[in-house]
Formats: sequence, C-alpha cells, structure tokens
Amino acid sequence: MDHWGSCGVLRFTARLLLALVLAGLWPCTLVAHAGGFFYTVRGGENLWDLAEASGTTAEALVAANHLYNPDWLFAGQVLWLPREPERLRTALADGGGPSTAGDAPVEAEAQACAPIIHQVAEGETLSGIAARYGVSLDDLAAVNHISNPSLIWVGQNLLVPHPACPGLPPLRDPFLEVTWQPEAPKPGDVILLSVRTTRPLPALHAALGGQEIAFASTDSQSFTAWAGLSATVRPGLALLRLRPEGEPAQFTAIPVQALEFPVERLWLPPDRFALLAPEIVAAENELLDRICLQFRSDRLWDGRLQHPLGKPVPVISAFGTRRAYNDGPFGSYHGGTDFSSPEGSPVYAAASGLVVLARPLQVRGNTVIVDHGGGVFTLYCHLSEFSVAEGMDVAAGHQLGLVGNTGLSTGPHLHWELRVQGVRVDPVRRLVQ
Repeated sequence: MDHWGSCGVLRFTARLLLALVLAGLWPCTLVAHAGGFFYTVRGGENLWDLAEASGTTAEALVAANHLYNPDWLFAGQVLWLPREPERLRTALADGGGPSTAGDAPVEAEAQACAPIIHQVAEGETLSGIAARYGVSLDDLAAVNHISNPSLIWVGQNLLVPHPACPGLPPLRDPFLEVTWQPEAPKPGDVILLSVRTTRPLPALHAALGGQEIAFASTDSQSFTAWAGLSATVRPGLALLRLRPEGEPAQFTAIPVQALEFPVERLWLPPDRFALLAPEIVAAENELLDRICLQFRSDRLWDGRLQHPLGKPVPVISAFGTRRAYNDGPFGSYHGGTDFSSPEGSPVYAAASGLVVLARPLQVRGNTVIVDHGGGVFTLYCHLSEFSVAEGMDVAAGHQLGLVGNTGLSTGPHLHWELRVQGVRVDPVRRLVQ
C-alpha cells in the first residue's frame, strides 16, 4: 500500500464514484468493494435505516464515512457499507428495483417533498446548485434564509426543496404542529421544542443535527423538550428529525444564525498542562456525558437561571471561545463560562434540582452537578470546598460550595456550565436580568 493508506484510497474511491453517479455515468446502486460495498443513497433514505439494513450502527457509518452530521444525507451521495443491505438483496431477488428507506407506504405527495440536503463543494454557486436540482434560485435562497445568493461557503448544508414544494417539506399525519423558540437561534442557544399530534402516540423520537432528543408528554398528543445548539453548529439549517414509534420519520429544519466567537491562548505550567493528556480528558468527559445524558421527565427548570455567584461579576472567558494551550493549535472551544471571583466566595445553585455529583475531578477540579429534570444540568467547577453531597435536593440559591483553584485552573474562578440533553450551551443567555 502506498503512503495514502487504506483510508485515503477509500475516500478517493468514494469521491470518484460520487462524481460518476452525479454525472449519470454510474447507474448501479450498489458496488462491491473489498471489505464492503459502496452504496448510492436514494431520495428519502436515512443513515439509521441503512445501518440497520446492513447490520451495523449509525455511529459506525459516521466514523467510516467521515460524516459531519448523520442526518445530512442527499440523493446521489456514496457511502461505504460493511455489507450489502438485506432489504436491497431481497428486493433484487424478487425482481424489483432497489427499495427506498422505510417499509411503510408513504404518500406520493410526501415522497415528492422528501428533503434533500446538499453540501456545498468548492467552486459551486447557488444558481448552479438550483439548476442542478431543477429548482428556482429564489426558492432555494428562501428556504435556506439566504439574503445574498452570492454568499455561500464550502461545507454549508443546503435544504433543496422539490419544485412542487418550494418551502419546507409539509408535516403530515400524525403531526399537527411543530414550533420552537427562539425562532432563529444561534450557536449556543437553548431551544424549547413543542410538538402537537393529531392522535395519541406511545412515544416520540427525535434528533436535532444528529443529537438525540427526549420529549416529555402530558396527554400523548402534546410533547415538549429542551434542546441545545452547540458552539460548533454551522449556520444555515439544522435538520430536525421526528419519528413516532413504529412509523416513518418526518423532517423539518430550524434556521440557525451565524455567530462569531472570540479566541484566546492559555499558558499553562507543566503540571497543569499534563492534565490535558487525552486519556485523562476522555475519561472525565465520558463520566460527565454518562451523567448529563440522563433524562427525567419531571422538569424543574422554567428556562431561567439565577447567577451562580449571587450577583453580576466579570466574565474572564466566555462560552464558545476558541482555545489554544501554550504553543498548540486552536483545537478546542470553551464549553462554559468562567467568572472572576476571590477564592472562598460562595457558589449557589442557579435553579432547583437534585445534586447528582459532588466530587473531585482531575480537569474540572472539585465539581458539583445539579440535575434540573428534562435533560437539563448545571455544572460548578474548580471549587475549593463542597457544601452539598450527592443525592441532596436543592432550591435555587442554595449554597453548593466555595470558589477555588482546583483542577486545570490558572487562578481562583468559577467555571459554570449548562448542558441540555448532552449539549453544552451558553448559560449566560438564560440568566435572569
């Protein structure tokens, strides 16, 4: 094998096949390849169905195909699959053509309006993309909230409407209404999702930009959920995938505004820099993810937070700040907000909840995590002392500990995080003014 390696050959071959498919020179839907198959995505298919049909997981396909977002597939896209999809083999054996995603029948109108996501490549223009899919430039710009058709960028994901459906794909039974607040969020925002259905549903599954979302329901026809947009989400449209239990998925899209974050370089002494070792960071992140991905349907949070230090204090590092350590690259972002405060200052719960962690961590130092229900958690890090223990119920304003300088810290301060269904978001935007 030459210096490209197998991954390089795989990516090159997939791109070549994709080019041939889009040019109409490669009519096959499935192409055998050593160790797997190259599969051409058809309209309406999704990664979860393809993963199940080919005996693997969506996560494995994301890694193998270097996908930025598992919800963003488009007709003509070439994926590597570890084995031939069972449903495709069955369809060909029966003398039929390749099947589309989902075994349940789909109405002709819904099929015609199935969303296609196009990722902008180098050299492409909005008018050229519109011509390629046979839609008008105005419709393509409107559905993607593009005010200047000359301003698109490589890697941007565009929702391509069908000529018969110039707007977003219409919702169909059992969905009556899907709304969200704010209407045009920014990276780092918390979103309140509301879904109403025409009939009771046993369960509702959803994903926003690939992040699974759990809903709370009061009458099986009204569902609400807090969801988060990370600091790394790209502006444009974030695809919201809704799937009732046992029924085909439906899609809508949430327009995400652009937001620039600051940058900072932190200088750490050798003993503190050693805490950035990948195995230490990974182990701690795994623990926090395991805790903060839990979901309790009893929601104690109303969307507002009190200041964790009891009063406004200077922010020394804002949420979303792109970071570099010592002479390293800007390879990470700040997932919380750092407040300047003297060591020993009291730290308070920002909302009512249950203390689910109160222990020392290597990177975040002495840390308290409060579960507010509905997948919402706040974290209070680098404390010098604890004032609570795991399992305690706390009200907003209850003292949790004291400001300190423990863990990966360059001085006394409070690192404060807000996580919503596993996504780190900006807690300052939710502070009561």
